[in-house]
Amino acid sequence: MKSIPLYPEGRPCPSPTTDRILGAFDRVAAHHLEREGEEVQRFAPELTEQQLELRRLAGVPEESYGA
Repeated sequence: MKSIPLYPEGRPCPSPTTDRILGAFDRVAAHHLEREGEEVQRFAPELTEQQLELRRLAGVPEESYGA
C-alpha cells in the first residue's frame, strides 16, 4: 500500500483524514496586488513537492488551483 508522509516527523500516513490532507495546505496563500481597485499583479502560491502530489492525487488540475 502506498503512503504519503503527513504525520509529524514525516512518518508515512497510508490512510490520511481530510484534516491531515487540508492541514498540508494550511500555510499556502496567494497574494493579489491592487491599485485603485484593479489587480496589478498576482502572486501564485508555491507548492511543495508533497502538496503537488496531494493535488495530483485529488485530481485537481494545475490551472484551476491558483485561479
